[in-house]
Amino acid sequence: MVYHHDGEHVGRVGEEAFQDYAPDLDPDDAGFRELVEYYLILAGRITGRFLDRDWFATSRVLHRVPRDAWPR
Repeated sequence: MVYHHDGEHVGRVGEEAFQDYAPDLDPDDAGFRELVEYYLILAGRITGRFLDRDWFATSRVLHRVPRDAWPR
């Protein structure tokens, strides 16, 4: 998972910059469900709020990534 803030690349999750947010999360040994849960927990910690019904119901900007943005 790559983290950007205001269009600037900050780093990848798991790099030193994110250690304060994820000291108890170990995605290496996680299955799909646990990995999704870890990313949701991490998003909540970075944004500083719980990912509750209101968070998911809030309208946000949708950024589309073109199909050819990355090589296959």
